Amino acid sequence: MNQSHPYDDVPYPDLCYPYTHPGRIAAIATLLGLQPAPVENCRVLEIGCAGGGNLIPMAYGLPNSTFTGIDNSARQIKAAQVFARALALDNIEFQTMDLLDITSAFGQFDYIIAHGMYAWVPPHVQDKILSICQQNLSPQGVAYISYNTLPGWSMILMARDMMLYHVRNETDPQTRAQLARDFITDLANMLPDGEQSAYRAFLKTYADIRFNRFNGHPGWEESSLLHDELGPFNQPVLFHQFIEHGAKHGLQYLAEADFSQVMTHDLPDHTTARLQTLASDIIEREQYLDFVRNQTFRRTLLCHDSIALNRTLSSESVRDMFMMSRAQPGTDSDGDPQFQTPDGSTYPAEDPLTAAALHHLSAISPRAMAFDELLQRACAMTGVAPTDEQAAALAGNLLEAFTYSAQIAELLTYDPSCAVEVPPYPQISPVARQQGRSSRIVSNLRHEQVELDGLNVALLPFLDGQHNRDDLLRELVGLVESGKLSPSRRISDPQQMRQQLAQYLDHALHWLVYAALLVE
Repeated sequence: MNQSHPYDDVPYPDLCYPYTHPGRIAAIATLLGLQPAPVENCRVLEIGCAGGGNLIPMAYGLPNSTFTGIDNSARQIKAAQVFARALALDNIEFQTMDLLDITSAFGQFDYIIAHGMYAWVPPHVQDKILSICQQNLSPQGVAYISYNTLPGWSMILMARDMMLYHVRNETDPQTRAQLARDFITDLANMLPDGEQSAYRAFLKTYADIRFNRFNGHPGWEESSLLHDELGPFNQPVLFHQFIEHGAKHGLQYLAEADFSQVMTHDLPDHTTARLQTLASDIIEREQYLDFVRNQTFRRTLLCHDSIALNRTLSSESVRDMFMMSRAQPGTDSDGDPQFQTPDGSTYPAEDPLTAAALHHLSAISPRAMAFDELLQRACAMTGVAPTDEQAAALAGNLLEAFTYSAQIAELLTYDPSCAVEVPPYPQISPVARQQGRSSRIVSNLRHEQVELDGLNVALLPFLDGQHNRDDLLRELVGLVESGKLSPSRRISDPQQMRQQLAQYLDHALHWLVYAALLVE
């Protein structure tokens, strides 16, 4: 495999991917009967690590674990090394290396990540990815592999073929991307309404979604288009084909890293019933579910085929985990209480103990809480004794909520540390500060992508733990007076302007807390 030239010329967007974090992977593995390595002391390998945007935030948050990233783009590896040195991280290393050169001597890892590679490389490299996930995976280890899937990618392949034809005579990467982007937009506008309306609607939807993914970093639109749709390889597969390929390498299907993706809470009862009659096992069930959902992408977890899995999802293991929630209390169309999340998921607030637990998790968000502590708090809120029966009921309901959406109830095997209120001397995560120098899209302390607004970008240099609120306000006033920062509503009176900036500052600081960007 030789992809060094494309990725050296145009590096891939340097992002973190929440579902790849060992803390989330370990929770799912534990639910299904594995005994994964504690994420506070584990070994992680990322194949195709690009500029370290995914691996470095993990290494910062888990200082007693070790991380290795490989990529055959020397430019991206150099950028990753510079990034890691800027944060003084000593638990991570990056190597310019072709994955075909990895042997068993490279060592074993508890978690192996291959995000955005499998569908974009030729078959012999796909084989090697799975081989590494078998030979270099510890006995209770888990491998994460993401890939494009059919049937959802069938229409996108059509767009890919048309764009490749349109740019066939252009060699400059940036020009290829811009020409392809403009062509799809023009083509959608060229088509008349009527018989072609479905085709036109697809092209418009594709353009709207595909070309507006990275508002915080315009150059990433072209980069991702070049390496995804316009790359030399793009081979979506059916889910069952990927699982069969893994089985040839001694790997078995564990689950999806996005656990709610394979649940049917959002489907009509008759659809769920029909799926049960069509499928004789979990692989068939999820393949048919992909057909129903027109699935385009999967984040699949694999483990050694020698492990006996337990798919009954016993809630007993939940009692050893940490809980977190982004859900907010609300009501459904009938006025009944429920919890709702930014991703549109809802969960009924029928059980008083569970409702109390979710209310408390919402109040302390973005922090997580150990189950036993949460049980005690919820029981105190509802005036009941924390018995084994109450514990079992709460654990079962939180597990059910997790299957609805991780934003309703996220299960973690560790406690990601972040501030839950504005500290006297606010300090933003050093990772986010470093990333914010070149992009508005940064990684938070929960390994999520967050987009900063202009005011937060202006505050970045001063969120160093050395400035209190008065200091920060004084800096903002100075930036406005020097013309380096322009408020949305300009006020000529200095006192009124200071009051306005104070309001903006308070809002920004509380948002930074909610976004899990401030350290304790």
